[in-house]
Amino acid sequence: MKIPSPGQPDEFTVKTMGDSFWISEYPLQQSSFLFDMLQGKKKFDDETNKYFDYTLFNYSTVRLFYDILHGVPQFGVHVRDAIDLGILVGFDGQLKQKSEKEKSIFEALIRQLFDKALDGKEKALVWLYVKTWNAYGAHIIEYEQFVSEWVIDTDDDGVKVDLWTFHKKDVDAALVAMLYPVTEDTNSLQIIELKEMILERFDNDLDKYFEWSLKMRDEMRIKDQKKKTVYCEECRQIHEDNSQW
Repeated sequence: MKIPSPGQPDEFTVKTMGDSFWISEYPLQQSSFLFDMLQGKKKFDDETNKYFDYTLFNYSTVRLFYDILHGVPQFGVHVRDAIDLGILVGFDGQLKQKSEKEKSIFEALIRQLFDKALDGKEKALVWLYVKTWNAYGAHIIEYEQFVSEWVIDTDDDGVKVDLWTFHKKDVDAALVAMLYPVTEDTNSLQIIELKEMILERFDNDLDKYFEWSLKMRDEMRIKDQKKKTVYCEECRQIHEDNSQW
């Protein structure tokens, strides 16, 4: 595919997995990370410094990112673009370099994951998808290092809730859903889409996915069975209630 050349001296080409588009310096000035890159590119006058490379990402995700930098309000963001945007804003070290614009986008996305009515299986599928990005998605798994305290939920005892700790049944359900058609999943567009996203990372090769998933199963954090101490006045004994959370 032919990459369009910038129309003006102050324009740059943004390359994605699909189509490419032009930008001015304005959106680059909204991010300290991109602004530093811009200053570096201005020192050289060759063609390689006239584009920004996002070829790991779909056009819609990159377009969404630059629309946000332009201040365009976003409503009803697609689940794929939302998760991929979370990966994009940190895959190149932006959050480690404390780029505030990327941090604000990342915090909003993590907060949405806490707020969104995802069941355990759906969250486990999101985790699996993020893990397919390997190091590029590590900041989403390790989100606590990069977000403010207000972003993270707490339970009734004031203890932080871990977004990526699962019940065993949810882990098992997610792994089974990837390999076998489950009737209830056919009514969930979100689960269908998450399954498609994960398999696409393996070129839709189930054997490759299965081999990889065996390793991932050991990495998933499973909630410990919660034990409640109950004092029985009548029998004057202490009992442990092993009921599931």
